[in-house]
Amino acid sequence: MTSFPEESTLLNLDTYLNHLSPSDGRQFEIGRNFTLVTLGMTICDILIYLPEDWRILRQNPFQCVVLCFVFSRLLALGYVLIGVLERTMPFENPYLPSMASSFFGLFALYCSTFLLLRRLYAVFSDSRKVRWSFSAFWIIFAALGFMGPFGFRPAFIPGTHYYRGSDIKPYMGLGGILLLVYDTSIYLAITIKIAVSHRSADERIDWRNILSGRALPRLSRAVLQGGQQYYLMTAMATILIPLTVFLANISEHLLMTLIMAIVPFEASMACRTYRNLRLCQLLDPETTLDDTRSPCTMTDIHSGAVNSNLPPGSLNNC
Repeated sequence: MTSFPEESTLLNLDTYLNHLSPSDGRQFEIGRNFTLVTLGMTICDILIYLPEDWRILRQNPFQCVVLCFVFSRLLALGYVLIGVLERTMPFENPYLPSMASSFFGLFALYCSTFLLLRRLYAVFSDSRKVRWSFSAFWIIFAALGFMGPFGFRPAFIPGTHYYRGSDIKPYMGLGGILLLVYDTSIYLAITIKIAVSHRSADERIDWRNILSGRALPRLSRAVLQGGQQYYLMTAMATILIPLTVFLANISEHLLMTLIMAIVPFEASMACRTYRNLRLCQLLDPETTLDDTRSPCTMTDIHSGAVNSNLPPGSLNNC
């Protein structure tokens, strides 16, 4: 007769998820999976535009703005990649990957916001005071942003070396507000400058047509529409930072996951607006400042890009 043991023991492996409650474990897995998706989208965004980006690099010298165009997404990729490693493997030194990731994200934002600043330089190439004022604003933003990496204190799953989240200092929400103010001020300055310049040339044109871009010549419409696309998308993402820091009652892990997606998104949109304007110039180098030929759309290289009342040579600044 076969006898069976009175008790059987099921092995419960000592994994890091066993140190979390069921609800915390679900949030951890959601955040980890979302970060992996962000990494895949960031890599895809870089690869899909390689032919166009290579064309721009071959045609343009390696000026500061071109280097920012190249490194904004590469730094964002490094930022997300380190974040993925934090969430998928243990680290003996908890502060090293967190600090490295924060600085990658910070310099990616520097490059993205500098691309927007150079766009303003192109529009205000005849106004040194405006350029200097916004340059000072960018320097202040960069200096205050340097406090960002020190505003996170990594927290780990108890009994393990796996990253759980970060204790975020309240002033980090102010950084999101400052970024939103910076983007908003440059967008409004560019829009008003283009609208007023064209309005002074033809008083019969309605302001609604100017702001929609329908009444503008080619390059002006490219600058205006690119700025509208950039601002609409990035403002919606950036406003999540102060909202989640000050108002939302979510875990630190999900909060850091949401913030992580904003940096590559901002870099992608900044590069997209820069790329569209450059491709329009490369495809139609003979365009004159008052060219009002039929528009192209920003999505297919016949970019709704539109030439404008920008001063001669100003496009080299953006």
